[in-house]
Amino acid sequence: MIREEKPSILIDTDVAIDFLRGKEYAKKLLEGLWEKDTAHISILSVYELFAIVQEFFCKKVLNLF
Repeated sequence: MIREEKPSILIDTDVAIDFLRGKEYAKKLLEGLWEKDTAHISILSVYELFAIVQEFFCKKVLNLF
């Protein structure tokens, strides 16, 4: 059985951040790619996104004191 390979698009961290911020261009781009199951994100981008979220919440917590 021969498997047909789908194209694979690696999403840049900046585009992922823009998507999370609700930027229209990123929403249109990524929603289309995810529907086709062609969008992927690297482990480095996942790490960067977690670091940004962690920094944001640490600042929020520190501002409580």
